[in-house]
Amino acid sequence: MHQLIIKLFGPLETQLNGAAVDVAFARTKRALLAYLAVEANRPVARTRLATLLWGDYPDAQARKSLRNVLANLRQILTPDGLAASLHLTIDRQTVQLTVDGDSCQVDVVRFDECMRNAQAVASITSQNALLAEAVTLYRGELLAELSDVDSPDFEEWRRLQQEARHRYLYAGAAAAHRLRH
Repeated sequence: MHQLIIKLFGPLETQLNGAAVDVAFARTKRALLAYLAVEANRPVARTRLATLLWGDYPDAQARKSLRNVLANLRQILTPDGLAASLHLTIDRQTVQLTVDGDSCQVDVVRFDECMRNAQAVASITSQNALLAEAVTLYRGELLAELSDVDSPDFEEWRRLQQEARHRYLYAGAAAAHRLRH
């Protein structure tokens, strides 16, 4: 089975089939991968991606930059011997990263699941286990290494994502405190 792992809390890490994928590539490529990973399992309009990362460029140049980065990203995320990426779906209108928990894992996706599920389960033991897993996944600030992306739209999105995870952590800490008392 081919497996892709993306970690966005703390230092950005990507693994494909157990081997580290070089994420020291261009910051727009890292930003695009991070955006698709956070927005996992949802098709994202190519126009949204072009505007998000190349909003200051003319439309034709922004679309061309997106095409080039997507082609390179697809190549990086496609295991040897396969004709297409198992996790990255690209068509004329949208792009989507599919995260299923087995063949593709993203720490922020699992973190969000743990926090939502912890609020929904009645068992204190289950809540504690989910909160503990979420805390383990939180290796540092979300998307911290992407503060150098030269795009106000991306920076705003990044900041909102960080704040949402801070709120989740605060709510989880408050819930854990209530459970103990």
